[in-house]
Amino acid sequence: MSAPFVLAVSGPPGSGKTTLSHALSERFGGAPVLAYDAYEEITGWPPERVAAWLAGGAPLDAVPVPGLAEDLARLRRG
Repeated sequence: MSAPFVLAVSGPPGSGKTTLSHALSERFGGAPVLAYDAYEEITGWPPERVAAWLAGGAPLDAVPVPGLAEDLARLRRG
């Protein structure tokens, strides 16, 4: 049996990430798909906070994604 692995798919809105992810899931026997949108909180930020984040260089590590690291670790463990 192969060791579990994580494959990340990224791209701009409308680029087909969800379609590709679901196709890969089927190809790999129904592998789980974690959608970043289910974790990120930036879309709920007030405009002032988004503006400050952008003005600060938009560091990705400043965007909270609660639960994502834990879910990825759980999947890696199998």
